Amino acid sequence: MLSAPFWYRFIYMNISALCQRSKYYLAWQIADLVCNASGLGFNGYDENGKAKWNLCTNVNIIQLETSTSIKHFIDNWNISTQRWIRAVAYERLPKGRTLAAFVLSAMWHGFYPGYYCTFVSGAIFVYAGRVIRQYVRPIFQINDYTKSLYALITWIGTIASINYMALPFVLLGLKHSLQFYSLPCLEIMSLISRHYFDLIKKDLFFDEITKLILENLEKISTNLDTQISNEKILKTIKFIEEFARCLATSDLRQMNSIDLNDCCKLWYSLLNSKFSSENHLVNV
Repeated sequence: MLSAPFWYRFIYMNISALCQRSKYYLAWQIADLVCNASGLGFNGYDENGKAKWNLCTNVNIIQLETSTSIKHFIDNWNISTQRWIRAVAYERLPKGRTLAAFVLSAMWHGFYPGYYCTFVSGAIFVYAGRVIRQYVRPIFQINDYTKSLYALITWIGTIASINYMALPFVLLGLKHSLQFYSLPCLEIMSLISRHYFDLIKKDLFFDEITKLILENLEKISTNLDTQISNEKILKTIKFIEEFARCLATSDLRQMNSIDLNDCCKLWYSLLNSKFSSENHLVNV
């Protein structure tokens, strides 16, 4: 199998993982049937007065197999255990909650090395997925066609990632897991992707904003009837740059003490000037 072509191993991996999931689907569906037959699955009524029988439901197969993110997949898999892990670990920790939840899940399953290979990989994929979704998803929100394309791409990526990280869970042993992960390309790609988008988030974001602000303010200031001191312009630039930096790091508490009043007055002067922004502003 290790000497087989990549496309063959990829198809084999996905078919094998689907077959492995099917036995869990069967067991959980039978358990759900028994609970509902005994009345334990009754969960009240919805807004239309229809009875809900999902109190003991442990898997949502359709939502799971059509997931466009690993988080959505996990939310619909082994639901009762996920609810317990969230209450015990995830919601109690201020930092490192995702990794802690995955490690606890591995310990809950047992101590086979394959479990830890699977769940540590899962944490890496979730971390990367959050960052990539934050930056890539808005690019595709143009029309229905691009939204559908994004959904298709993320569905393929999600299912392939789940199948890739789940195989050591079945193999159990460290030797076979390491053979399967002899080229851990998805973990490496996930770490690189997360690091790359973090660089964009923390550095390039406010650098580009500052560059655009400088270009526009220079053009505006040269076309104003009233003189505005360079000191005030620089103060405004400093304020906006600092604000952009804090937005990029998601911590507005890092804002330095800047005279916000002067900055607001300057922007008010710019907006109320006779300068026409349509003719002079740099196109963004």
